[in-house]
Amino acid sequence: MEDQFIEREYLFLGQNHGCHAVDRTTGEYYCNRVEEKMKIHEGLTYCSFHIENADSQNRNLENLTFSQPKFRCPAKNCDNALSFKMFFTHTCCSVAFRMFALRPINEQLKPAELTLKNAEKETEKYKKKWQNAENRRKRAQEDVDSLRAAKTRIIERTMERPKCRVCLHDFDDIIRKRYAPKCGHVTCKSCLDQLLQKTCPACQKAFTTSSLTRIYEN
Repeated sequence: MEDQFIEREYLFLGQNHGCHAVDRTTGEYYCNRVEEKMKIHEGLTYCSFHIENADSQNRNLENLTFSQPKFRCPAKNCDNALSFKMFFTHTCCSVAFRMFALRPINEQLKPAELTLKNAEKETEKYKKKWQNAENRRKRAQEDVDSLRAAKTRIIERTMERPKCRVCLHDFDDIIRKRYAPKCGHVTCKSCLDQLLQKTCPACQKAFTTSSLTRIYEN
């Protein structure tokens, strides 16, 4: 409390308090501090600092008297004459107390809002960077998908498909299904059915229709 002081505008009913320390260069009052108990010397009020650190004028500081100034409502809402303590605790009216209670919040709110604003700007900047990166990723994915599809088409067109050794047609799962006798030589079912003599076209070993095995493509 001793380190706090009040501006003169809050003095009640225009009391002439406030430190009267004079700047010896300009001759003007420069302190104007108002404390809970002002020291009066030769009719003028001084703060504790300037009383305890009197300059070289060798003032007679004996028989100091004290004044206890009264103050106006810090919210300038009510007409009560406040003591130093009441002024700083804002207990004169609800408006002043609300201002007192909100002061620490408001002091923290402003820098917090500034931090939030800067964070939002930073977030927006990184959102744009992320969006640009995402667009590049999508374009790259489209290029990769297109190239992979082209690669697959070329492989499919150039890959040698298994053929029947008799008719030289590609095997399929409809007419030219793959079958093999016990000897293991694969021939399409259509060709095996048309043989007059049931012998393997590759090794000439005899077989029966019931001994044929269906071969499935891996």
